[in-house]
Amino acid sequence: MDRRLIFCVLPGCFQPYQDLPVLDFSEMSFDQPGLETSSAKVRAFDLAEHTCPDGEPARMYAVYAEGAAPGAPIALMLHSGAFDYILSSEEGESPLDGRHYRTESRLERSWALAKVWETLGMLPTPVDAGEDNLGSLAVSMVNAGWVQLYPANCWGDLWHHDLAVNPNDSATEGFERDGLGLAITAARVVTEPGFAGTVGIDIPVEIDPAQFFLVGLGDGGRGVAELLARPELAGTAVAGVFLDSSPDLASAYVDDPASWYPELVGMELLYGESFVDDPDATSVHRMISQGSLTAPVGLVWSPLDHAIPPAATSPLADALIAAGAPYLVVENQGGGHVFSNSDTVLADAMVGWLATGEFEASAE
Repeated sequence: MDRRLIFCVLPGCFQPYQDLPVLDFSEMSFDQPGLETSSAKVRAFDLAEHTCPDGEPARMYAVYAEGAAPGAPIALMLHSGAFDYILSSEEGESPLDGRHYRTESRLERSWALAKVWETLGMLPTPVDAGEDNLGSLAVSMVNAGWVQLYPANCWGDLWHHDLAVNPNDSATEGFERDGLGLAITAARVVTEPGFAGTVGIDIPVEIDPAQFFLVGLGDGGRGVAELLARPELAGTAVAGVFLDSSPDLASAYVDDPASWYPELVGMELLYGESFVDDPDATSVHRMISQGSLTAPVGLVWSPLDHAIPPAATSPLADALIAAGAPYLVVENQGGGHVFSNSDTVLADAMVGWLATGEFEASAE
C-alpha cells in the first residue's frame, strides 16, 4: 500500500498545513514508489542556531539509505517557494499576524517542514498546487547511493539573507530572516570536517565532499547562486549544479513590473531598492558569462512555465547551449513548474548526468 494513502486518513489531512498535527519524528522510513532499497531513511535535525520568525528552531533533513557504500555523493537540495513578505499589519499586532503576500504564511516552521515533505513526495495535500512533486529526484538519488540534505526555509527570503553577514532590516520588518544562513550551514556540513558534529548533525553514511552537488528547484535556484557567490564555497570543488525552473535573472521582473508587481515589491524588500540598478548581480548567468563558475551546470526549464517570467530563465538556457559541454539544457514544452521531481525518467537522467557527465537522450 502506498503510504501516502495512509497519511490521507489521518485527522486533519485536508486542513491547512499549519493546522495539521505535528509529527515530530527524528527518523522515519523513506518509502516511495520506485525505490530499489527498503533501508531508505529521512532523518530530521533541529538547529537552535537558526530560528524561524515564529520562534521555532529551523530544521534540516537528511535522506539516505542505511548501508550505502562509503564515499557517497551528497546533494544539497534547495526547495522552491521560499518567498513571502508582510503587506500590512495593524498597529500593535505582530507583523506575522498581518496580511501576507501569500494566502497562507510562509514565515513559519510548519510551512517549511511541509514544503520539504512535499518535495519528497510525502505530503498528500500540495503546498504549491502549481508543482507536481512526487519525490522523483530523492528516489533517483537514493537508488544511486547518494545522500541528500534538505534545509527547510521558513524565512521567505529567496535564500538571500544570512544573519551573520547579510541580515535583513529586522527593525522594519519586525523579524529576522536567515534562509541563506541555513543553506550555508548545510554546505559547511559537507565541506568542513568536524563541523556537522558542532551543530548536532549525524549522518550515518560516509560522504565524499569531492562529490558535492547543488540542486535548486524553482526559486531554490536563486539560493544556489547565492551559495556559489559566498566565500564559504570559494575554493570548494562543487562537482556540479542542477537547476530546475530557476528564475535566475531578476531583471525579468524589473523589466515587466505590470505583470510581476507584487513579486517585484517583495524583491526590493529583500534585496534593497538599489537592486534594480543591477538585478542580475547574483545569478548563475552572470557567473557563466564571467567564467567564475566552471562546474558542470544542468538546467531543466520551459518557456511556458506559468510561475515565472520566461526571460528569467531563457538567457541562462541560451548561454549554456552556446557554451556547450560541460553544460546541459533540457527544454520542456509543458506549462508546469519544476519538472524533474515528478518525472522518473528525467530525474534518473539528470542524476546520471551529474554523476557521469552522460545524459540519456531518451529523457529529453
